[in-house]
Amino acid sequence: MKITSIETNDVASKIEWSVYRTVNGGNVDGVDLPWRPFPAVVPAHGRIRVLVTIHHPSNCSQYERYDGVRQAGYDAIHWVHWESLLHSHRTLVELGLGNSDPVGVC
Repeated sequence: MKITSIETNDVASKIEWSVYRTVNGGNVDGVDLPWRPFPAVVPAHGRIRVLVTIHHPSNCSQYERYDGVRQAGYDAIHWVHWESLLHSHRTLVELGLGNSDPVGVC
């Protein structure tokens, strides 16, 4: 499979990938290999690491306040564009925050 791109937004300004490789007794996040721009070719049963750069959006003042805190957040959900042998696809993917609340960004 070839991941051609992952869409960014007002909060996530840059998304890169790296080979996911581990060693016995090493970090669960994998070996520290260089980050690269997309596209990424992922072999069958392969994995990659994803690095998402997030920042304060330029429109923070437009979000509601709750207990004095703006409610802008990063939920780690992105459209992933990928290609199989015959077609191009676009799939909405949650990149790993699980069931936790969005990361506050304002």
